[in-house]
Amino acid sequence: MKNKESKKPLTIGLISINMHTKSLNFACPIHTWAFQHFLDENGIKSTVIDYVPNYNDNFPSREPVPYYEKKYSDQLKKKGQTPEQEEEIAKKLKQYKDKLDGYTALCEERKARFDKFQKFIDENYVKTDITYSETLLDGADPGFDCYICVTDVIWACDPYWGFDRGFLLDRPVMEDKWKIAYAASRGVPKEFDADQEKYFFDAISKIEHIGVREQSLKKYIEENLPQKPVQVVLDPVLLLGAKEYDRFIAKPEEEKYVVLYYAMERPKDLIGYVKRYAKKRGLIIVELTHIPIDGGIMSKRINDADGLEVHYLYDIGPEEWLGYIKYAECIFTNSFHASCFSILFHKKFFVGNRNGDKVSHLLELFGLERRKISDASELQDEIDYAPVEEILQRERKKSADFILGAIRELESREMPTPNPERESVKRAQQFPIAYNSKTDRCGYTGPADGEKITLLSLQSGNLEYRLKDIKATNSGQEPLLPLHYTWEGHVFRGWHLRVRIHSGNGSEWFWVKKDGSLAPMKQYDPEAHADEALFANKSTIPYIPAYDLSIMVADGVWSKIPSKKTLHEILRGFLRHS
Repeated sequence: MKNKESKKPLTIGLISINMHTKSLNFACPIHTWAFQHFLDENGIKSTVIDYVPNYNDNFPSREPVPYYEKKYSDQLKKKGQTPEQEEEIAKKLKQYKDKLDGYTALCEERKARFDKFQKFIDENYVKTDITYSETLLDGADPGFDCYICVTDVIWACDPYWGFDRGFLLDRPVMEDKWKIAYAASRGVPKEFDADQEKYFFDAISKIEHIGVREQSLKKYIEENLPQKPVQVVLDPVLLLGAKEYDRFIAKPEEEKYVVLYYAMERPKDLIGYVKRYAKKRGLIIVELTHIPIDGGIMSKRINDADGLEVHYLYDIGPEEWLGYIKYAECIFTNSFHASCFSILFHKKFFVGNRNGDKVSHLLELFGLERRKISDASELQDEIDYAPVEEILQRERKKSADFILGAIRELESREMPTPNPERESVKRAQQFPIAYNSKTDRCGYTGPADGEKITLLSLQSGNLEYRLKDIKATNSGQEPLLPLHYTWEGHVFRGWHLRVRIHSGNGSEWFWVKKDGSLAPMKQYDPEAHADEALFANKSTIPYIPAYDLSIMVADGVWSKIPSKKTLHEILRGFLRHS
């Protein structure tokens, strides 16, 4: 009996919240590294997909001030028709003004913080060179056999942007690929409407193995998808032992300090408790919040606390954040990940109010409910970490068995067979093609503007023609129209093709390569890749394996014809060196 050939390991792409966060949350780059490192330590190679969530809204993370200046300016121009609309405008004006003031006051600190985040990622991730978006994953295939969406609030439904379909592994390039969810969370449990609920459960029903972070999400899924097994697993940062983080940790200059760190909500209860605790023990207060409000000086609310010394630190990176937690005398927080690392490092810590149940679930899991403070709380310092560590080891093994078992189970299967019907839908798409001269110096030599051709003079001065009421089909067999432009003193080299894809609430432009693959316009220079992106006159348009193609534009590419003098100089130089 012949031995079965061993199957090749799956190529794995990880999609998570990592770099592209408006707040530059310290935990985001760390938990992604932790998961990738855990897989690597278990002999499984993976690649982090550099992914921008749909709700990012082109947010300039390093320098947010211009973004909020525009938001504030645009809101000022609005006029409400009703008192309710005026109230909403006033609310947004205050929101944008607070953000604008905060980021303006912390302009240089923000740049330093961003650079430290980027450095951490560049030095510690194995990641894609291309930055992907929800729309780009419509047609640009990163090329993985298996996609894993990893941790944190990735299954929430944004009021404007809706679900991020990349985080739900519901993108065309992920069709007929294996899918796993690890420690997914929907954040604060909210009721989805009927359409949202239908979409959500349809999307996750296609995920082969589902691990979630909170018990409430497990229950919600099992009630609606009773045939779908769901397991509660640890956040990736807890898959590793405390010593694994020693490679990063930067020891603070401060000694004998207490940390105040909160995320999202600003729990006033924490501030009173941290003042009392620090004063009683003669400790410095180090505030590490990532929320720049009140002119960038949130801690001024505690600076008047009877001479207490307060250090407000904003320009730190993930390594320093870990260091402040590890070496603190005590941590006051409402953050899920700060609580995780407090447990991992066996620290004294207290937890303030936080919407949702993710922090409560974590405390209950480890029998640490008494760390949650209330008005009647007495701050008990000591924690017996012996039973906590037993629980951690047990839950770590369960979580490791889940993810490693899921990957190995999928490796044992044959890859899914592509659905021919989906391919037919893509190939049947039709879209107009506009031929842009890309210069205001061109003359037009084609048919007259009329029944067959529409000719436009654009605001830029460029000319553009297209077939009237006739669209191209995404069959891979359509030819480009002949060139109908001339430009004196120049020779036509070919076309650069770009296509617009609609997705959710927006659309995005991409360059088309000769093999039909797509490249994001902001990250790819077709001029530098002429062999793969320059289409000759009347050449065939490739099949583009994407949905929602709305329009294609062919941009003319020209070269200046050298003068006789220049040609003579070139020839003379050639003869001289021959």
